[in-house]
Amino acid sequence: ETRDFTLTIDADKLSLGKEGLRVVEVMAGREVSFEVSQDGLRVDGVLEPADTKVYMVRMGSRPLPSQITAHASEETMTEGEPITISGVISPPPGTSTVNIKYVRPDGTEVLRTTNCTESGAFSDTYYPDKTGKWHATAEWEGNDVLLASTSDAAQFRYRRRGDRRPTLF
Repeated sequence: ETRDFTLTIDADKLSLGKEGLRVVEVMAGREVSFEVSQDGLRVDGVLEPADTKVYMVRMGSRPLPSQITAHASEETMTEGEPITISGVISPPPGTSTVNIKYVRPDGTEVLRTTNCTESGAFSDTYYPDKTGKWHATAEWEGNDVLLASTSDAAQFRYRRRGDRRPTLF
């Protein structure tokens, strides 16, 4: 069953008016409406079973910073095996597009697109086409609430069948 709720921030903790104040529902990646009175800031909502809602209160109209991570499923793969790049956008922006840039050993790029879930998680599986050291980065373009971000590079090596040399980065 759903439950109505009210979130209130005490007026003593809120030494400012409504002007320039933003309330963001973090998991949904969107701003929510609120009221400011002498009692404080008030947000009303509905909570579904097994639901979690996280709110952030912020001064100013600028988007909030975000962070994206990228991890390779393996450090070394053999020809014919796929690589999966996975990661998370934090705070979660809701369903959004994530761009994955794979960089081949010769410096040329492969650009792929995937979507993240409501929780910000994403993954992309790709079959590399050249042997050698690769790296991949993930980025998302941001939205009205959150700034764009780019991950650090996830490195991996793609080797020929029978190649037993150790992986060195």
